[in-house]
Parts: sequence; C-alpha cells; structure tokens
Amino acid sequence: MTQRRRLDVKDPAETAGRTGCLALGAVLGIAVGIVVALFVMPRVFDHYFGVSDIFRGETYDNDGKVIVLESVNRVPDAQGREYPGQFEAVFHITARKAWPLEPSDWELELTTGEKLPALAPDPAIADTSLALPLGDERRVVIRFPGTERRDARPEVVRLHLPKVRFHLEEREK
Repeated sequence: MTQRRRLDVKDPAETAGRTGCLALGAVLGIAVGIVVALFVMPRVFDHYFGVSDIFRGETYDNDGKVIVLESVNRVPDAQGREYPGQFEAVFHITARKAWPLEPSDWELELTTGEKLPALAPDPAIADTSLALPLGDERRVVIRFPGTERRDARPEVVRLHLPKVRFHLEEREK
C-alpha cells in the first residue's frame, strides 16, 4: 500500500523578496570578478611567471643563459657629438644553448620615461655583434640612440626574451 503525503504549498508572498537578492549577488559577483581579473591576476602572474629583476652586481643565470650587466654609459655618436650621442650597455654573456639574439630584443629605459630601442650591430665594432657561439663567454655591447635631453639618465635595460630587467642601481636591502 502506498502512503500519501501532503505537500505544503508555499505562499508566493514569502519568496517575493529573494529574487532581488539573487540578482544583486550576481551583479556584485560579476563586478568583483572583473576587478580581480583586471587588477589582481596580472600582478600574480608577473610575480610567478613574469619579469626577472637583476640589479647591479647580480647575475642572471637561467635557461642556459648567463648575463651580467657591466655598465651603461653615454658615448659620443659617429660624428663625435656628445649630445644626442649614444648609450652603450656592456654585458658579459655566456650562452649554453642556442640563442638567436636580435636588436629588437633590447630596450633602454631612461629616467625621463623614454624607451629607446637598440641599434643594429656595427660591423666595424666586433663587440656589437649579436652572434653568440655556443658555450663561449664574450663581451657584448648593445648600442642605443642618444637623446638631446641632458637630464636623461639610463635607468633599466630590458631584455624581452627571456624577460629580464637589468637595473643600474643596487638592490635595496
């Protein structure tokens, strides 16, 4: 024999205010999700998968590449002018793996906010060559165009692949 149970039918007036709460919760959830996606996640990804910061006196050693920034100086240009002149970044590089370096991989940031792309290697200056024989240690000079601004000082040299920032000051302790 089957038993019958009586079902209580709820009054629609009791649940009328709940749909507004659900809609408000959905809107707030979407808003918080957008904020997290735009402002929080990029910082988290940069922290774990982002740019390596190398300061004066430190060595970047990863993925078969060993790089030390020795100096960045303003030098006269080909016509002997100090301004705009050029900037030269001197690196000591060891490549333990094949590494096709290009001038487009490098960028110099100045204290004025300017970002200067690297110049093409000069065949007359052997150190500007970006050919890295496998396993050899060598001095590499990356040249950047100068600027007329006398207050512009080099601040950071960026390497885009791998993502590394070479800072010209020492790490704060």
